[in-house]
Amino acid sequence: MMIPLRRRIICDLASNKIYLKQGQDAPKGVTINKGKRNPDARWYDPTVHTTPEQSAPPNQNKPVQPVKPLPPKPMMVTPTTVFGFNETQWSVLPMNDRKEEWGKMSVSERDRMANASKSIPNREKELLSGIAEWANTGNLEQDIQTRVASAPMPKESQGMITSLTSTVAKMLGSDQAKIRPVMQAITDTLLSQELEGFNRQLGDHGIHHIKGDIDRGISIMQNVPGEDTPEQIMQIYLTGIFHDAGYMTGPSRVFLDEGHPRWSHDNFQTNIAPLLSGLLDSSTINGIGRNIGNHDSSDISWDSDPVGSAFRVADNTALFAADKLPPVFRYVPSNIDILADIAAGTASIDGGKDAMKNNIKMADIPDKMKESLSNAVDEITDFTPKSTLGMLGGKMVGSKWEQDHVVIEIAPDATYTKLNKLADLGQNQFAKFAKSYGYNPDQFKRDLEFNFRDNTGRALLTGRIV
Repeated sequence: MMIPLRRRIICDLASNKIYLKQGQDAPKGVTINKGKRNPDARWYDPTVHTTPEQSAPPNQNKPVQPVKPLPPKPMMVTPTTVFGFNETQWSVLPMNDRKEEWGKMSVSERDRMANASKSIPNREKELLSGIAEWANTGNLEQDIQTRVASAPMPKESQGMITSLTSTVAKMLGSDQAKIRPVMQAITDTLLSQELEGFNRQLGDHGIHHIKGDIDRGISIMQNVPGEDTPEQIMQIYLTGIFHDAGYMTGPSRVFLDEGHPRWSHDNFQTNIAPLLSGLLDSSTINGIGRNIGNHDSSDISWDSDPVGSAFRVADNTALFAADKLPPVFRYVPSNIDILADIAAGTASIDGGKDAMKNNIKMADIPDKMKESLSNAVDEITDFTPKSTLGMLGGKMVGSKWEQDHVVIEIAPDATYTKLNKLADLGQNQFAKFAKSYGYNPDQFKRDLEFNFRDNTGRALLTGRIV
């Protein structure tokens, strides 16, 4: 008995075969092949195209020409087509199969495919291709404002970026010629991460999250006795700005982002650290790179690594901050109610997507941003309500030093209370953080307090509802 083809697209990553669903048409200009064991199976190679003559039925007078590879198109190249990662080929795989295939590769193979030091700058150029070119009027602050103002994003985001760049520029010094190269790199990274975030439906890695991590990190570190020097504060600022740049690699863009801290580190070491030479001492630059590379770690040591510990706590507890709410919900708040309906089962995935897109269409935001947010909606699945609603959480309202460790204070949030009835509010990043200290994150809902301790029983971090 013939076994029917599974009703989904399958991509054989080793041989470039893309299998088609039953009844599905292939792209124009490709050759359809049939399976040897299962003639119902149809596949094509996306790297091989036919000419119009080859697609037409052959005649007796004109032999069929051999299939030729498709020549490169004269278009802007993306990191996925230039640096060894075929984004289209991976994105057709169902998420579970995608992660399974990715998991078969070694870390070095994944890093080679991401090629972060080249693909991230390339992605930034692609994202910023339509905005004003860099001017050099002699007034760096004005030049930054001009470039930021031309980016297709809300004025709120533009204001946050110009404010952050102004602060960092003042900390780096008054010699505009010296700081201009790194300030241009900082500005472009902030703009690119904000624009990239519009295309993602899970989590925000743009200016709101960056600024939130920086503010929380500095606040937490300043509670540690004697640990708030200008060099340490600068480390947190630059760690925050560059720590999630790895999300702009090809793998991360199709949600294979487990390596984003390594890729952020590679980008910083290759493209940013040399620009800081002569502005900051080598130990500060090395500290920034180290904090970027291990920002997803759960290690806490207020004695030996106060800066890295403060930033990691800030990032790993972003569950308790609104800045991780994705742009598709932040800038169109009415979409949160639709997400809640999907979570409750009172709205279908497809119906909810259509309603969200209509809300986006009616929103008072730039047209280019509407297009990006609509693309983000297309990625929503039945898993989204659980993971996205979990990011709302409570709100961190303060922190303090208590005996020998940091205590973060969390205020209950009305949205958190509402959504807690609809979906699991556990979020993977915080859950991983908590479990590394033997703490069950579900317990926090009952206890209204969590305590992380090291192997000797010494308290490292407390979270408390206030």
